[in-house]
Amino acid sequence: MLLILQSLVPGVYKLNEFLLPHYFKIFVEAAKKLSGYDEDKNTYINPSNALKIGHSILQCCDILESQSIIEGKSEEELQTLRNFKKIFQMEWKYAISSNAIQDMSKKKFNKSIKLPNADDIQLLHNYLLDEMIKGKNLIEKGLYTQVTYKMVCQCLLSQIILLNRRRSGEVERIKVNDYLNRDQNKMQNEIIKSLTEVEARLSKNFVRFVIRGKKGRGVPVLLTPVLKETLDVLLNRRSSFGILESNPYIFAIPYTVEGTYRGTDCLRKSADACGASDPEQLRSTKLRKHIATMSQLLNLSNSDREQLANFMGHDLAIHNEYYRLPDETLQISRVSKILLAMESGKLHELKGKSLEEFDQYMMPVNLSDSELDEAELDEETVTGI
Repeated sequence: MLLILQSLVPGVYKLNEFLLPHYFKIFVEAAKKLSGYDEDKNTYINPSNALKIGHSILQCCDILESQSIIEGKSEEELQTLRNFKKIFQMEWKYAISSNAIQDMSKKKFNKSIKLPNADDIQLLHNYLLDEMIKGKNLIEKGLYTQVTYKMVCQCLLSQIILLNRRRSGEVERIKVNDYLNRDQNKMQNEIIKSLTEVEARLSKNFVRFVIRGKKGRGVPVLLTPVLKETLDVLLNRRSSFGILESNPYIFAIPYTVEGTYRGTDCLRKSADACGASDPEQLRSTKLRKHIATMSQLLNLSNSDREQLANFMGHDLAIHNEYYRLPDETLQISRVSKILLAMESGKLHELKGKSLEEFDQYMMPVNLSDSELDEAELDEETVTGI
């Protein structure tokens, strides 16, 4: 933005020198250039740039105003800056923001939403598990090499992200104390008796601890027995791999004070190596969206959905608004049932029925696809349509 401003006004170089009321139109022109505005079509190549730069300029105004007050600048200089800020707040939405928001909305109309393939997720899980166990066995045999440590550490990091659908940044910054200081008290008998047999067994086998999530919110992490065993192997041999005592993180890089392996890089590397058909979709954000979206296919109670949202680190309202089945899926598969029922004149027969129960009324259940095609052909012959 600053480079574009400098090209439009030769001789002015610093951003604070541009924060004057008579340069407002220059800012508008620069923002349009920055975001690739097309005057003829009234569209942007990158409308989000136009929106973000507006917020950034206002932040710069606040910073400059604070510095000016601290440095004891004259009231005239302060008033000039405040006048620019007032003009910017009043006029920017008409000059840039409203058009950019409309353009972003239009571009989202027919944008497809791709989610990870279930087969690819299974491939990734099996690959990570095999590599992790192979490396763990080598370490237990006394083979303390940097290559082995790196392989096990990166596979364990990716596996925790995959199992828990956690943000990669949250997992890579798990501290040793987060794990060691976990609550290890046994569950009360009354609570165990209220669980199903499967739930009770899972409660005994899984390990749970809480880490720092987005905005400082505490979010849980679950470990299967094999993940716990592998993690314990790494923690018990940290010094053998050159992990400094000053490094507090579980997935520490050897001989660094605070360095950790990046979850995004580890997951990308594993996704490419596991033989997935679409490795680009095997990213932490996509995996999080996958579980939150596909959970709608389950008949979850409000309490269950709230538990899932809390586990994902979401507010329930945000979870319902942003993590849902794509509209095209719902409209093609479900809303179309209602439309066809109305068109057929049989809507009165479906009173009190759920959408799942519509199927047996919508089409004959005993006909195969080929038989249905033949029936349609016969109907066309009789009606002449």
